Amino acid sequence: MEEKQTILALGAGASTKLYHMGMGQVERIENVKSVNDYIGRIGEMIGRKKSIYDRLYKKNNGE
Repeated sequence: MEEKQTILALGAGASTKLYHMGMGQVERIENVKSVNDYIGRIGEMIGRKKSIYDRLYKKNNGE
């Protein structure tokens, strides 16, 4: 299966996949599986996704 799209996943145990076409690069970010941990660490998980998104898209697009 080719990996040529970004998938943003939300929820406990979900796995986000960020794809950057120009670089041919895929980054994956997994959420914790425990619902209680997910609720307690939501800010951390959003921050990780934003950091990788910024590195793949903003930096390379000159934004």
